[in-house]
Amino acid sequence: MNKPPITLTESAAAYIRAQMATDGAAKGFRLSLTKKGCGDAKYSAVLAHQPEKADLVVEHNGVTLFVDIGAQLQLFGMEIDYKDTPFESGLVFNNPNEKGRCGCGESPIF
Repeated sequence: MNKPPITLTESAAAYIRAQMATDGAAKGFRLSLTKKGCGDAKYSAVLAHQPEKADLVVEHNGVTLFVDIGAQLQLFGMEIDYKDTPFESGLVFNNPNEKGRCGCGESPIF
């Protein structure tokens, strides 16, 4: 079996499945890059009711991902994890395509 272009750890998949359970119409989780942050890009991951016309549809660990066409090259090979610590919780994007992060650590630089 081939490795999918974007992978989810089991903890990330469990988190996303729990989020999807709160919205009965959600069919997947949409990944894109938005023009925000001091590095001019920010990961966006939101519940989606259907893919956009040109989205890449990826299935991994029981979750359907809809990957925006404009972000596919930058997101290819990325692993999404979920961390829950006493200080913060949320999705963590481990992307081998990043050349660095901005000063605040929020925006990837490609």
